[in-house]
Amino acid sequence: MDCGTLYEIRDGILRLLPAQEFIAPLTRKEQAARDVSAASQESHFSEWENAVEVSAIMDGKSLFLDKRILDLACGTGRITTHILPHAQAMLSVDLSEESLRILGQKEGPCGKLGLVWADATQLRLLPAAFDLALSTQLLEHLPSIEERMRFLKSVHTALKPSGVFVLTAYYYSSLRRLLRRSPEGFHSNGIFYHRFTRGEIESEFSGMFQILCAKPIQVDPRLIRAFGPFAKRLAKVSERIGVQSLVGQLLYVRAQKREAAFAAQLYDQTAAAHA
Repeated sequence: MDCGTLYEIRDGILRLLPAQEFIAPLTRKEQAARDVSAASQESHFSEWENAVEVSAIMDGKSLFLDKRILDLACGTGRITTHILPHAQAMLSVDLSEESLRILGQKEGPCGKLGLVWADATQLRLLPAAFDLALSTQLLEHLPSIEERMRFLKSVHTALKPSGVFVLTAYYYSSLRRLLRRSPEGFHSNGIFYHRFTRGEIESEFSGMFQILCAKPIQVDPRLIRAFGPFAKRLAKVSERIGVQSLVGQLLYVRAQKREAAFAAQLYDQTAAAHA
């Protein structure tokens, strides 16, 4: 945020998006789709899928205790509401103003939750302002390596030394690769997605973060739909026996900020490798 620049706050939401740089057509399309579906967003996640993702994130609950947290792509607060009671403060950012409005209505007046309407890839934040950054199912919707690197650099800058980045992203499972399913595509509402292998995550993060944990979670019922009405039940059982590398649909990642000078060197190397 530039010193001396004024931004509007409406319904408790700091409105940065209108003042941000050029918004790509795909991003505009995603913004419109998420505004339209905001009221029903959480119904897109089954109770079981939601429980698995929340459980993976909250397994490290101590990470969030009394921390200043940057919450990126918070949506209507599907994950935010689980973490907020443990945090010292949270800054929750989303591309959809309508989603933020719903989150604000859920929490009501809350002295430790700030809401920001913005494109997360263009955020300029105070350096070393946060202990932890959280991003659930955002990275896969950034359509280019350049956007993802810009986003990761912004997160890296915002974190304190040794700060932690926790995220989930679509996973390109072994079975999807075996079936030669494309790792990229568009949802029915026009939103782009990319499914990551662990190798891709490690490569893209290596310039700025040390990966502490990267594991597939949430067995995908669509990949075992041949079992018909038993697919969801089988997915729940499969989750417990550890076949997520084969048929998981999300990657849970926990990473730590690298030392700044080392990160700058590796960032340049990573960017050059993907040029």
